[in-house]
Amino acid sequence: MTRAELWRQLCKSAARRAGISVEQAVAILKSEGRTARHHCGIVDIDNVLKRTTSKRGLRPGRCRWVRDDGGRCGAGGGTSDCVPRAIAIATGKPYREVYEELVAANREYVRRWPRSKVAGWIRGRKDGRGFDPAYGAYSKVYRPYLESLGWQFTSTKDHKVRLRADELPSGRLIVEVRRHLLAVIDHVIRDTFDSGGAGRRPVVGYYTAAVGGAS
Repeated sequence: MTRAELWRQLCKSAARRAGISVEQAVAILKSEGRTARHHCGIVDIDNVLKRTTSKRGLRPGRCRWVRDDGGRCGAGGGTSDCVPRAIAIATGKPYREVYEELVAANREYVRRWPRSKVAGWIRGRKDGRGFDPAYGAYSKVYRPYLESLGWQFTSTKDHKVRLRADELPSGRLIVEVRRHLLAVIDHVIRDTFDSGGAGRRPVVGYYTAAVGGAS
């Protein structure tokens, strides 16, 4: 393991204990003169983060928010596009590609289960946008789509998990909350608005890329 890799690993574990993102931890340590070029012990790193987060008024456990539309602006998506937006951000796939694949998934779902409630809702929209994922999408459709990309769903309904850095795993997540889907990368919310609910929003579950699976 190189010095840079060791430093990143130390920052990641220290950030988790401090309840902040890895990016925040790296920025704080750099401002305090701690980088991979210096010999810093884990105790020193923890002390720096504890002192600085308290001084700056950062709330441990809260996910930081970064505005991110996943490429919607350039692709021309609608404003209720949380599903294609979250998937594009977390997987790194182009927004338009995700959008078109979800349109196809909607059509395939209606073809295969024409008498289901979801198929009825998709066909029944008066504005004709039932097949358009930029105006809403259903888990019955996007969950199999994510699974086809190698992403697995973990339910948190029985564990009372909230949308917080100290209650979610690190890494790239697609988090499902009531009536919304969002990308969370290393405990940082990537969305068009701060959808974290001040750290109190209950999480239904989250998707993670399977080890060795497609992204």
